[in-house]
Amino acid sequence: MKQALLFLYCLIFSIGTDAQIITGKVMNATTHEPLPFASVSIKNTTKGTLTKEDGSFTITVQGKDTELIFSSMGYISKVLKSRDVGEVYLEEKSNSLKEVVIFSVNPANRIIELAVQNKPLNDPEQRPSFRYEVYHKSIVSANIDSLNLHTKLGETLINNDLFINESYAIRKFIRPNLSKEIITGSRTSGTKSTLFSSLTPLLQLFGFYRDF
Repeated sequence: MKQALLFLYCLIFSIGTDAQIITGKVMNATTHEPLPFASVSIKNTTKGTLTKEDGSFTITVQGKDTELIFSSMGYISKVLKSRDVGEVYLEEKSNSLKEVVIFSVNPANRIIELAVQNKPLNDPEQRPSFRYEVYHKSIVSANIDSLNLHTKLGETLINNDLFINESYAIRKFIRPNLSKEIITGSRTSGTKSTLFSSLTPLLQLFGFYRDF
């Protein structure tokens, strides 16, 4: 019984003294930059670890002849004995994906292009008739480049509009070219003249489907 215990003690002691802590660093063979999160595993086992952000790692092995597998996505794996581990350089795979340049398309441009292509289909005046209610707002301001900003009038005009006209109207249309717009309400700020109100309907019949 004593001999069996002595043999077991010697076996455990020999195993414990054979364990070694290996440290090293995994790097790119071309740029010598560290490879973070590279895999360092003991061959034919499920034991292993990952490198840190600076490419360094620490792993415990049994004996100097233990084989370690070093691998990382996009790189050729390498197998080394623990006695030869220090700075480990991995070569990039030749079939790795090259840089791909993607040109983004502005969604607004796509919408505009499709709207232009479908103008004939969406033109409301291609229908037999239609009716809609509309709110108009017209703002008239002075040309800043032509103002003398050092005068009282110039200071007033640069900070204020000449007038603002708002109107509410109903438009009716019957093919081929019968169109009528009725102003049901209108107000103008900045002038008491009704001239601008009467001109408003003349400026409203332009849009996406007609040249103005």
